[in-house]
Amino acid sequence: MAAMIASNLDLTRFIVTVICVNGKQQNTTCEETIYSRGIPIFYINKGLGFSFTAVCKLWALLNQVKPDIVHTHLAACLYTAPWILFHPVMMIHTIHTIPQYEGIIYRRIILFFLFQMNKAVPIALSQKNKTMISRYFRISEQKIEIIHNPVEINKFQLGKRNTLDQKKIRFINVGRLTKQKNQKFLLNVFKKLHDQFPDVSLLVVGEGPERENLEKFVSQSNLDADVVFTGNVENIEDYLTTADIFVLTSICEGLPLSMIEAMASGLPIIASDVGGISDIVKENGILVPSNDEKALWNAMTLLISNSIEREKMGMNSKTISNRFDISVIIKEYEKIFQKYAK
Repeated sequence: MAAMIASNLDLTRFIVTVICVNGKQQNTTCEETIYSRGIPIFYINKGLGFSFTAVCKLWALLNQVKPDIVHTHLAACLYTAPWILFHPVMMIHTIHTIPQYEGIIYRRIILFFLFQMNKAVPIALSQKNKTMISRYFRISEQKIEIIHNPVEINKFQLGKRNTLDQKKIRFINVGRLTKQKNQKFLLNVFKKLHDQFPDVSLLVVGEGPERENLEKFVSQSNLDADVVFTGNVENIEDYLTTADIFVLTSICEGLPLSMIEAMASGLPIIASDVGGISDIVKENGILVPSNDEKALWNAMTLLISNSIEREKMGMNSKTISNRFDISVIIKEYEKIFQKYAK
């Protein structure tokens, strides 16, 4: 997301610098996209755990860059906060999930004081998240901006979906393999579903600390032939075109980018009713209560058995996704940056 925003800003109006706090150069597609616009990337290479050295390095870099505004994501706000407190520059911080899950408690405490001191502006991904941010951080909703996650719509194409009921239906789940994303719950339900519909399959795209446990469960359930783990992929659009139904069983979310990408690919959505998901999953999918096995079973069964409903929801997904195109979202970010720049 940060790479998409940086590389799509109007460079005749903005001078852009990207600072990567955690990682080092890996020559990824995101990096190549940024470099292709002539935008520099600085790597602090922090590593695991808190690092006072990283605070000092970032302080020196910000002094060198002399920004009019700083846009942070995830833990970057923790390392940016000291510099922000001593300079007349506003920090814009995107909250990617519900506020109580926005990182460790120290990060949330820092954000609380920055918001209270009017040194930082929170970006909510949805109206529901805006309300939760307001309550959690005890600030007026008027101090919170809403900008949805962006996607590059033109990268995603409609796939050749299954037009038959029940036969060879492929579900796809995209996200980090973590307890928050709740893939173990999805696999439990899929196992029971597979007993009734042996032709269905599941593609799990992503990497994370839960992968070994999830693969062990799949093996023990004799599902190896019908549940595939891809790990991290660069070309997610190619995987989405091979699927029929997108399913997300997260315990908490902001407004997941993976779901918007699935919508751009014309997929019907089954998702937990958490965070801002209900803002965009309406006639294009089915919302289920988090960790409700029966509700998830019913939703998956309904779409397996009804090709007309799958097609209708998929076309609605494609239509809704257009409003999240980067060409639309980048204009909203440019307005916010100009509004708060010093």
